[in-house]
Amino acid sequence: MVFALMTPVSAKAQETLISSDTIITEDNIYDVLEFLDLDSEDFIATDFEGPSVTTVGELEAAIEEAKTQPSEITCIANKISVGNESNSIYDTKGLGETTVKLSYTVDCGSYTVEFSADGTYFQDEWVDADNPDAETDTNNLIYVYKITKDDLELSFDPNYIFLEGNIYVTQYLGVGGQGIIKVGGQHINSFGYWDVADYA
Repeated sequence: MVFALMTPVSAKAQETLISSDTIITEDNIYDVLEFLDLDSEDFIATDFEGPSVTTVGELEAAIEEAKTQPSEITCIANKISVGNESNSIYDTKGLGETTVKLSYTVDCGSYTVEFSADGTYFQDEWVDADNPDAETDTNNLIYVYKITKDDLELSFDPNYIFLEGNIYVTQYLGVGGQGIIKVGGQHINSFGYWDVADYA
């Protein structure tokens, strides 16, 4: 009688089972990451329902595309256009003060970042500025963009409200419906201001 001895597949042998046509699954996702020299700590296992790459070749191509993005974007938005009256204008506490939602958008190519704040004016002067914020938006079918660091400085004087943003946007990629992995990121530096004369 002959007994066959079962031995575990070595990492090297496992690599030979992976090719550009390999479909990424829950069972092989970490082998694929190792095969592509990607840090497993950059992978977030989650019930990701957005678009994902499905094969190793698609993952490689998407990673190479992500590398073409500039590492830093600087935008100085001089005077922000007023837009129309749909900017959520409302009276504050019946005191005759009016608060408006202020925003400007930075186009980063594959996505945009909207910087916003609330400004309050009385008669013809800014009297308060509050709630600085930044949000990403994209129509990209593969990548996910998340703000993972933000430093927003909001200030004002009677004539102008100033918003300076220094944020980091991390670029993630949906992988095999198993989660997302970090493939890049960008520093976004921006500056914008609003003239009370455009509102009061």
